[in-house]
Amino acid sequence: MFDNEPNYSSYSLDELFDAYSSIDKDSFPERFNLIKKLSLKNKVVITNAPSVSAKVMKLVNSMLRLIA
Repeated sequence: MFDNEPNYSSYSLDELFDAYSSIDKDSFPERFNLIKKLSLKNKVVITNAPSVSAKVMKLVNSMLRLIA
C-alpha cells in the first residue's frame, strides 16, 4: 500500500510556502498545522543563518503574515 502523506519535513522553505498556499486546511487540518510548525521552525533557522538572501527572508515574512 502506498503512503500518500507528504513528507513536509524534507520540503524546502519555498516548497513549504507553496504547500501552505495551496492546501485545503479544512480537509487537511493536521497537514496544515504541520506545515505551519515547520515553516516557523525554518524561520528560526534561517534568521540565525549568517548569509540569508533578501528573497528568502521576504518569503518567510510573507508566510508568517499569512499564518497570523
